[in-house]
Parts: sequence; structure tokens; C-alpha cells
Amino acid sequence: MTNTKTILRSLSPPILWLLAQKLRSSFGYSNNSRNEIFEGPIPSWVEAMARADGWDSPSITNKTLDSALRVRDGLAAFEQDGVVRPRILYSTTVLTFISLVLSLRPGHLDVIEFGGGLGTGYFQNRKILSNLTGVQISWNIVERPDLASLGSQYFEKPDLRFFSDIETAVAALNAAPEFFLFSGSLQCIAEPLSLLEQIIKLGVRVVAFDRLLVAPTREHAVFIQHPDPKIYYAATYPAWCFSKDLFISDLIAKGFTLIEHFTDSPQAYFDHCGMIFIRHPM
Repeated sequence: MTNTKTILRSLSPPILWLLAQKLRSSFGYSNNSRNEIFEGPIPSWVEAMARADGWDSPSITNKTLDSALRVRDGLAAFEQDGVVRPRILYSTTVLTFISLVLSLRPGHLDVIEFGGGLGTGYFQNRKILSNLTGVQISWNIVERPDLASLGSQYFEKPDLRFFSDIETAVAALNAAPEFFLFSGSLQCIAEPLSLLEQIIKLGVRVVAFDRLLVAPTREHAVFIQHPDPKIYYAATYPAWCFSKDLFISDLIAKGFTLIEHFTDSPQAYFDHCGMIFIRHPM
């Protein structure tokens, strides 16, 4: 469906759009570690959605599928955010999460991963998972409907499944939904705090956040994220940047304990960090 932005592009000289891009970037914040610009803050998620391409941009979906198929078929070692890597880049957050789950429920790895793409986390750790002797693995990814459909079509295995909503994923588990992993995803939805409330009410025991976007601010805020098109894709999307202190204090108030906070860029204003929380029985 053609939107207003597309129509305006067709009527304006390309040089004007290049100039507009530079002007827009000048009013944002740069994250030099990932070569991206954060435009904003934007007054609301709705406005950010109207001004951005969105996560369902075909350029994102197509590149993600192509990269994930290469990893599945052994033609590449690792992919994340559609970018193929010559070697696996392990996540300290995810490895710690896996170890913690196995220590709390020996012999079982029943995980719900929200925003796991087409199995990035599963394939990232498949060498480790395949050598967990005597462990029953159930890795369940919740993604937007188009990616969940592609995941089921091209990547599903007995221990790797894809769902388009949390309720269906929970119903498919052979155990209580105790262990949740968010992979760079909580900041990508309109009402992230409401989703957290929903998960907490399910009785989740451990919740981990990998590549969570935080900043040293007092309040959570919405931005438009501009990834480097040469590295990632030529698309923009809205994203929440959470106040790190407020995010942590809110979960502590709900009965969780912060086990660890991981970061590779402690000096960055926009930090894609990792956090793991546990809730002990009352």
C-alpha cells in the first residue's frame, strides 16, 4: 500500500531527500559503536510509527530470511539483525541465562524467546545445545506473524518452534512458563511495559534481556532508529529507549532481583545492554 511518504518521494528531487536525511540526523543522537542514529525523542509511538518505515519493512524481512537460511545451511557461521558474520558472536547474557535455567530445572531447557527472529539465538548456541547430554530442549520463539510463519516453514525442528503470540507459545510448553528471554525486542513494541506485566502474571521465574536499549535518563522515551544502511538495511523503525535506573527499579518493585547487568559500551549514551532478573519464591 502506497503511503504519503512514498508519494512525496516520487514528487521530490532525490537531492532534497538526501538533504532532509542529513538535517534529520543532525537533530538525533549517534551511537558510534553501532553506526546508527537515534532521532528524537518523539512525542509518541504512534507518531514515530507514522514517520518510520517500521519493523515489517520488506527490506528487513528479506535480508533476515536470506541470512538465516545461509546459517541454517552451513554457509555462514552466524547472523544477527540480518548481518552475516564469519564467526559466532556469543552473548554473555544468553549464555548466562542458559546456565541459570539449567541450574534451576536440571535436565530441561524450556525457553520462550520473544523477538528471536528466525532462530538467531538458537543457532548462535546450537553447538552448546547439541552437547547438553540428557537435556530436553524446547526453544520457543514468539515473533510477528510474518516471521513466525517463515520460521515454521523453513527452520522449525522438534526442539525449535515459532509462534505469533505468547499465549500459544505458553500453551505449547510441557512445563510452566518460567523462563523468558527478550532478544533486542522489548524496545520494539508499542506497549513494552504492558507486555512485561502480562509475562509477570504468568509466574515467570527468570527474565533476561539481551541487547536492551537503555540510557541514563529519568524517563523512558521513543526514538526513530536509523541503522547504517551499508551494514544493516535501508529502513527506519521506532524504538523505546528505557531509563536504565527506572527499568531496574520497576522490576525490583515487582519482586525481582537483578542478578547481573552486562554492557560492552558503558560510556555510550545509548547502550544495548544485557540484564538478567530472578524472582525467588515467596
